[in-house]
Amino acid sequence: MSGSLKQRAYSYIYERLVNGEFSPGTPLSNRALAKEIGISYIPVRDAIGQLRGEGFITSSADGSHFVPEPSYEELMEIYDFREALECHAAVKVCRFINDALMKELRRYCDVFASVIKELEQSGGKMNNPSLLLQWSKTDAAFHDSIMSAAGNRQTLDTIRRLRVKSRIFGTKLKRHRLESLRRVCEEHYRILNAFEQGDAEAVREAMSEHIRNGCSISLEAYHRSRLNAASVYETT
Repeated sequence: MSGSLKQRAYSYIYERLVNGEFSPGTPLSNRALAKEIGISYIPVRDAIGQLRGEGFITSSADGSHFVPEPSYEELMEIYDFREALECHAAVKVCRFINDALMKELRRYCDVFASVIKELEQSGGKMNNPSLLLQWSKTDAAFHDSIMSAAGNRQTLDTIRRLRVKSRIFGTKLKRHRLESLRRVCEEHYRILNAFEQGDAEAVREAMSEHIRNGCSISLEAYHRSRLNAASVYETT
């Protein structure tokens, strides 16, 4: 039972980290989280310990736990690593991609297009949590499908950790602009089309461009968040 409660706590905290619901520097209280989840604090403590070991949470000298604060260099390293691993995997998958995977990737691309349409109909306001969550989950599923098809579990796990860290590091979708999401949607379709053509070099180029542009978007969001924080500090 204790193991299942720990997993429940882990999943709850992990999902909130993935979705960018905890801002960098947010303190994480065992007891407060336990109250939110509806369990005792011990499995929460153990779950936080596991997340800390995986690099998703940091601790201070007094034992307090926090969401990590990012740095420019860390974000660059994450996307450099992602580009190397995901481009290699995509080229590998292109050699034996099947109709089932193509259908799956197209469905994800169509979800991106649907989200864009709904955001446009709402006036382009990035304040619809359910739509942004749908986008985030679909983006993860698109990339996971390709990585899973490549057949390397270690690489898939590594990419998942890197993606979570980029979310933790303050790259919340609500900080992005609708125009950025339109571009991301087009990039996913470009990857899909390259797969359909069976062109491994085009797949590599499309994936590389997509991840590099993702890095640019994240760095832009990162700088905006730092400027906003500095503005708040100056006025207090």
